[in-house]
Amino acid sequence: MAVDLSHIRDQLLADKKQLGILATLAVVGLLLWGRMALQDVPKTAMADPAKTAAGTKAKSAAKKQDDTRREVVEIALYDAMDRNVFWVNPELYPRIEKPHKSKGDPVVTPPVNPNKPPSDEEVARAHRLAVQQEAESLVLQSTILGSRPRAFINNTLLGAGETIDGFRVVKIDLRKVSLQKGDVIIVLEM
Repeated sequence: MAVDLSHIRDQLLADKKQLGILATLAVVGLLLWGRMALQDVPKTAMADPAKTAAGTKAKSAAKKQDDTRREVVEIALYDAMDRNVFWVNPELYPRIEKPHKSKGDPVVTPPVNPNKPPSDEEVARAHRLAVQQEAESLVLQSTILGSRPRAFINNTLLGAGETIDGFRVVKIDLRKVSLQKGDVIIVLEM
């Protein structure tokens, strides 16, 4: 037992700052305990009915004197408000409607003349349409801006330079992401 107490004493005396804080807390605790133990503190708080009635009469008499010196101001309270403060005006927040195509919709291709080979412009247009139709399967769910912007596309967290379904993420902005496939750039918006 003596070894245990000497070990505790050594630990307490090792750091003078901690010992001072512990001693201060012990003194404050003893003062509070002594105050509570030495005073005649009632176990329950109860009002004396005689004193309470006399105090109420004295307060009401003082209040009557104060009422004669003060001007009375009446305020009309309304039962109902003129407007609902929680109502949101939908005209201030227009919805951005995106055309929704289902997978069963026919693929739109430009008409091809079998007698004449397609021009470079028609080939480029057909390539853009094909890439756009591939991009319709991608859904932008969220964007996270910061030092390293990220985007949730089809439940996948992506950063700039990463790819999803053959599309490379080029730029991440607030509520939109630019994707590139070949020479075609697609912008996904929420």
